[in-house]
Amino acid sequence: MISYQEFRRLWIDAQEIEDLDQYVAEVGGSVPLDDVEQALTLLRLVHRMARGTASELRAIAHLTQAAMPREYGVPSSTVNKWDMGSSNPPEWVRELLAYAIASDLLGRG
Repeated sequence: MISYQEFRRLWIDAQEIEDLDQYVAEVGGSVPLDDVEQALTLLRLVHRMARGTASELRAIAHLTQAAMPREYGVPSSTVNKWDMGSSNPPEWVRELLAYAIASDLLGRG
């Protein structure tokens, strides 16, 4: 996986570049991973998570509402509020959670 600082740069770029193909073309060469498929997977993940909601992060992680608190320490009432759309985490929380999820998903691959 990449460092948090490198992830953050990809995250910011993903928020600015709406089109996935354009995003991959513009930032793909700067991903410090030797495995091209893993780099593309990371870029797709980052782009999807940076443009999605907190509820979508849980779905991307393939976690139920009950599993999210166990895996990432987010209170179950908070996860429920995210899924209901009654609250949203601060951007920095979503970003950190996305980094943890991406690290876990790529680490399993």
